[in-house]
Amino acid sequence: ECARLLGFEVIEIEGYEADDILGSLAAAADDDTHTYILTGDRDSLQLVSDSTKVLLSTTKAGRPEIVTFDTQAVFDKYGVKPKSLIEIKALQGDASDNIPGVSGIGEKTAQDLIVRFENIDNIIPTFSIIISLCLTANFFPIALPPTVRDDISELINKVVYTTLIPVLFEINMESIAPTEPLPI
Repeated sequence: ECARLLGFEVIEIEGYEADDILGSLAAAADDDTHTYILTGDRDSLQLVSDSTKVLLSTTKAGRPEIVTFDTQAVFDKYGVKPKSLIEIKALQGDASDNIPGVSGIGEKTAQDLIVRFENIDNIIPTFSIIISLCLTANFFPIALPPTVRDDISELINKVVYTTLIPVLFEINMESIAPTEPLPI
């Protein structure tokens, strides 16, 4: 209701979460439309592009702050392009989004693997090399879970987690743009 009172268009679609709608809107915007997503959900960082920035609401030392992420900021923080964050999430998993991930792979290992191999598709053919590298670098416990290879293969066969979904609706972007420039 607050957004409406501030003059913003509110878009709701039954059966879809806000991040699905945000992903659709970001995808629908052309390269000349500057899109800003204000959210507290780090999953939205995968939507960052040359024309889309994420204003991430966080806390630092117990105080709220907004951190602006463009493509360079995502790369500086995670070492990958924004779209590669999907791959990291698929490997590490996320219980809140019902993404099982791969047994024995956490955030740091997932990030290191995607930085090194760029995507999950490149990991599968080099799996034995990766296991050797991980053991050498102490990425994994010495006794690897026997299902690690199966978990990675299963990720390839499933839909990889993504907020970027096909556009759910037709919308005239100009009809939802604020009439006054936002102070960003």
